[in-house]
Order: sequence, then structure tokens, then C-alpha cells
Amino acid sequence: AAPEVSLLALRQCLPLAARCPDLLRSFLPAFWIRSDDSHPTQEVKLELIEMLADERNSTAVMREFQVYFRWHRRQDFIHSCMKRMSNIALKIPALVDPCLR
Repeated sequence: AAPEVSLLALRQCLPLAARCPDLLRSFLPAFWIRSDDSHPTQEVKLELIEMLADERNSTAVMREFQVYFRWHRRQDFIHSCMKRMSNIALKIPALVDPCLR
């Protein structure tokens, strides 16, 4: 699909993820960020990842963020990742220590 259509579809997932995150949790890997995703798409995916993170998938989410920190060089993206990761750690206290490492 065209990037604009993909972005629109992702944005339509935000209210659903906010109201019924369990419906989308099994699809979490579909929201992992790819290197060819546009900046707006990356931001929406980060928001979805944050909304869908829970105790069961937190290890996979943290591994994914580590990948982003390794391959991404854009400072605004890294800042967004750090913000989202911090918010997830506030939701899941067991992640505070791993996030600080």
C-alpha cells in the first residue's frame, strides 16, 4: 500500500488500541518500525507500541527498542523512543531497571 494509506490505517488503530488493547496485542510485531517507514509512520507506530506494551510482551518490546537505538541515527527518533520506553517503564515497574541500563 502507498505510505499515505498505511499511515491512515495506522492512525485508525490508535483509538482501538486505547479502548481495547487486547484486540491488537497479538499483532504487535506488525507495528515494529522498518527502516523505510516515514517519520510520521514511525511516530504512530511508537505510540501503538507504547499502548500495547504489557508484562507479557515487555521483553520483546524492550529488545525492539534496543534495535532502534542501534540502527537509528536521527536524534528526534531516538528522543521519541526514549520517551516511549520511559512511559512503558512507568506502566510496568519491573522494566525500570532494564531501561536504565
